[in-house]
Amino acid sequence: MMRSFQERRLTFFQKRLLIFTGNSTDLLLQISELNELREKLRKAEQSAEKVRQTGAAEKSASIERSAHA
Repeated sequence: MMRSFQERRLTFFQKRLLIFTGNSTDLLLQISELNELREKLRKAEQSAEKVRQTGAAEKSASIERSAHA
């Protein structure tokens, strides 16, 4: 028995909705992963900056000690 046009149309839209929902879910997961990576990068940059600042301070102190020795 052939399905009616409305049934076929409904099935078409249901499939499209499932595809859209699946794609939306994938995008949301990717955005979440991207935000996690951004946060890790931000923390790594802050850590690197602290190391640079500490290294510069230690180098400056070493130079001052050498000058006074």
